[in-house]
Order: sequence, then structure tokens, then C-alpha cells
Amino acid sequence: ASAVMNADTLTLTVGNMSAKFEKDVITFNGGSLNGLPKIDDLTNRLNIIEKDINSLKSVFSGWSPVPQDGGAALKGAVTSWASSTLTETKRADYENTKIKQ
Repeated sequence: ASAVMNADTLTLTVGNMSAKFEKDVITFNGGSLNGLPKIDDLTNRLNIIEKDINSLKSVFSGWSPVPQDGGAALKGAVTSWASSTLTETKRADYENTKIKQ
């Protein structure tokens, strides 16, 4: 185990693991995996996607084929679901850049 400290940083190494403490960030093992996830934000984002999938499943489970309508009944059933699009997720939506792993 070793610890190196200067005025701006503290680096602690134990075996092949390390933690570097700086003024605005803590970096574990070199930080190659980027920022630590913000669990609440990530969970909220996943819940939005899961609710959207459940909504689509509900549309299909409630739909009954109508003979000779050319798919109009299905199109009508999915119109409200299809008109609301999801916002694409960005890393910044759930990444804590002050703790890197």
C-alpha cells in the first residue's frame, strides 16, 4: 500500500487498486469507466422506458383484429401511443462526473 500527497491531490494505491482525490473529483482505478451513475436518475429514466413498453403492450393486448379493415383498427389503437416519442438519454442525464470509476 502507498499514499502520495501533494498540495493538490492525494493518491492511495493498494495492490492494483487506486483512488485519486483532487479538489473537484475522485477517480478510482484510473477512471476509464467514466463517471459513477446517479442511481435515482438512471432508475427514473428506465421507468419511463418501461412505462412506454407497458403502454404499447396494453394497446396490443386490447386490440382485436377486424376482418377486411386493412389494419385500420390496429392503426387507430396505436396512434396515441406512437404520437408520444421518448427523449433520447444523454450521459449527462445520469452521470456523476465528480466520482469516476
